[in-house]
Amino acid sequence: MTGSQLATTRVVGDVIIAPAMPGEVRAILDLIIAVHLPSEGIAEAMEYFWVARTGERIVGTVGLEVYNDMALLRSLAVFPAHQHTGLGRTLTETALSYLTTRQFRAVYLLTTTAEAFFTRHGFCLVARDAVPASVQQSVEFQGVCPTTAACMARTFTYPASMPEAELQVRAARFADLPLIQDIHNQGIIDRVATLDTELRTMADTQLWFKRHGPRHPVLMAEAGGGIAGWASLNTFNVRPAYQYVADLSIYLARPWRGKGLGTRLLSPLLSLAGELGYHKIVLSAFPTNTAGMRLYTRQGFSTVGIYKEMGLLDGRWVDTILMEKLL
Repeated sequence: MTGSQLATTRVVGDVIIAPAMPGEVRAILDLIIAVHLPSEGIAEAMEYFWVARTGERIVGTVGLEVYNDMALLRSLAVFPAHQHTGLGRTLTETALSYLTTRQFRAVYLLTTTAEAFFTRHGFCLVARDAVPASVQQSVEFQGVCPTTAACMARTFTYPASMPEAELQVRAARFADLPLIQDIHNQGIIDRVATLDTELRTMADTQLWFKRHGPRHPVLMAEAGGGIAGWASLNTFNVRPAYQYVADLSIYLARPWRGKGLGTRLLSPLLSLAGELGYHKIVLSAFPTNTAGMRLYTRQGFSTVGIYKEMGLLDGRWVDTILMEKLL
């Protein structure tokens, strides 16, 4: 996958479209209310919102509510002075592009005024009772939007992927979840990368994946039709003051450890972190994980401290090293 395919921002004239930050909830709500759209549930869905900025001012937004591999598109709003400029179209295309990158199966919406607009983006009218029960539990379906609103859907189909001999790095998809789970559990069993002791279930992995929206990307390393490893940016702390700091995870399948795969994954992930506006990436590692320590040091991480006897693992106390990289 090329850098442009992994890109997280779009530029339209003097407007930059990028994933929303936690500290932008208030500005998004103000815009939504100003254009008379429902604001309920936005704070809970912020992981899957985008904003359009001119300088420091938010002039547009769009969001998704995610229900496994289904989504509800909501809150497409453009400040009046920027309407009729194509910004609404670009915001919609940004959300739809994200859905196809992750290979969602379908996206739904309710609208009272924009049926023709969404028809041009591939949506069709559907009966409300044809919408999956999970999506119908959203606040919009539960009464925020009037029963007279048009219910629309767009479904996605994907061609079977052809295995490539050369290793490639791409965005994670729903079909990758069993392999993400398996490789994560290898790291837990081998006691090389985490203080986790309980193996991850599929339900655990699905919840983890849902928490990784456009501002917390997950990258996969694929070779020969198989998955060799994955890396992700994770929420460090939910407080807005920490919105410029991300936590790093990387897990490699056993046959691929020590073969340079970590660098192939971390280099594009750190580039994405800079594009997403992060100021710092942090991680925690075992001092005994010498291969990991070499990788992090080569990627510009520096040690900032050691937690002595941080966890009890298999009956012995284990230290963890704290590292950071300023972007």
